[in-house]
Amino acid sequence: MNQIENHPLYRKHTLDTAMNSLWDFYKARFITLFLISLGMSLIIQYTSTFVNLKELQAISDPNLMLEKFKEYLIPIVIIFLVNMLFSAILQYYILYNPIDSSTDIFLSILNGFKFYIPFLIIMIILFFVASIAVVLGLLALVIGVFFSMTYVIMLYMFVLPLLMVEGPNIANTISRTITLGHKNFWSNMGWVAVFIILFIVISLIL
Repeated sequence: MNQIENHPLYRKHTLDTAMNSLWDFYKARFITLFLISLGMSLIIQYTSTFVNLKELQAISDPNLMLEKFKEYLIPIVIIFLVNMLFSAILQYYILYNPIDSSTDIFLSILNGFKFYIPFLIIMIILFFVASIAVVLGLLALVIGVFFSMTYVIMLYMFVLPLLMVEGPNIANTISRTITLGHKNFWSNMGWVAVFIILFIVISLIL
């Protein structure tokens, strides 16, 4: 943990300092971050060609949609697995490269695999939590769904950093994620909500 305290992003932030720090961090490591992201997007784009989303959207019969969804289950699972793997690799690089210059992309790939299985297990658990949260959120209509998804995303943001900093212990990671997520609950929810809104606005503009 003491090593992580030397990380350039390890400090209290306002919205302005967070944006500036993230931008400076990204500029300093642009090539590596770009290549990792490009590799992930190319593989996911290729896998996505096996899933015809327009065909799914055109189906109104729930039973027929379920049958068609089963046909696309393997590509969807592959997309999910690849996305989780690249997330682990990218997170390891972001966490450890600034405090240890020997941590390059190849070392990040090797160590990313070490955290991959625990990360997958926690994501499956989080998926079920998200499903329950959304169902409960539907009772409060749009605001409830947004609050539920913000809560789940807030928990998700703690998972990988904790897993990599404190070790691949699933029970400890889940416990610490809940503890840290609720320690400054409204502040954490506010940060996540701001970034979700920024992401939606930027996506609409692009």
